[in-house]
Amino acid sequence: MAKFAFLVNNDGYKKYTYEAAKSAGASVPRLGRLKRIFEIHNAEPLNRYFELPFKNFWYKRVVDESKFNNDDVVFFVLYESFHMSYSRRLICHYKKKYKNAKFIFLYTNPVNEYNFMRVNKICDLLDGIFTFNIEDSKNYSYFFLEEDLFILPRIQNDHISSDVFFVGADKGRLPILLDLFDLLSKKGLICDFWITGVPEEKQKYSDKIHYNQRITYEEVLRHNANTRCIIEVLQDGKSYTSLRTYEAIQYRKKLLTMNDTVKAQWFFNPKIIQVFHSVEDISVDFIRSNVEESVYDDCDLGSFNRFEKYIAKVLSKERVV
Repeated sequence: MAKFAFLVNNDGYKKYTYEAAKSAGASVPRLGRLKRIFEIHNAEPLNRYFELPFKNFWYKRVVDESKFNNDDVVFFVLYESFHMSYSRRLICHYKKKYKNAKFIFLYTNPVNEYNFMRVNKICDLLDGIFTFNIEDSKNYSYFFLEEDLFILPRIQNDHISSDVFFVGADKGRLPILLDLFDLLSKKGLICDFWITGVPEEKQKYSDKIHYNQRITYEEVLRHNANTRCIIEVLQDGKSYTSLRTYEAIQYRKKLLTMNDTVKAQWFFNPKIIQVFHSVEDISVDFIRSNVEESVYDDCDLGSFNRFEKYIAKVLSKERVV
């Protein structure tokens, strides 16, 4: 039976991957009060050309070796945002310690010049590179990861305060977001929009839209719990399963998304997910209509069991880096 070691942060939205992995019995980092020192010691600018000395101090704090025997098949899952995911010393150490170890890297953002450069420094040590972006999987011959390990906490849904909810930075999406707000508001829907990175001169509907007000991820989840429908508008026309999809499925909400690839996913159901390319595609009836809770019963999106089986299945076929 394969075992897992997750190199993932325990803060922000990633703590829900961390906690899910920990609850499933996987190894997770245990940095405690040393976290800030760890981040400084392993920061990319200080390790860009060569790794700083004494990295072995962190090995047993990053990997819980008590969970493994030397002959175990151990999958090391290296997340993009974790500082030590790029340590050749750590990878080589555990390749030597666990002869059946497999190392995989997970892009959690679309590939760009910076993160590609970082991964390229360790790619010869990896057994697989995964991405959530199907275009990147084709362009770089990476594995397409259908879903991540991600389990959200239950939040009591006291009342529905909005019909649609969006949160995110502008990043070129402002025109479509304003079109959405305009159309849906005119249709009588209550819109709860939080958009950051917008200069004052572009803040249309500033009395109704929350501009440049940052909220914590826990606050985002409360807004999710109190809306009928979550809006997912991806950057630069990309197609991948973002956090908004996990939130909608796990909190039993409708999802309006511009991600075309969702139609091919195992959890797709037109009763709860509608894909749109322009505001004219959106059906207000879709947002307003009620669906039975049972529609969501078979959608265990983000479960450890599915993640484990998928990774093992893919890596049993071939090695692609």
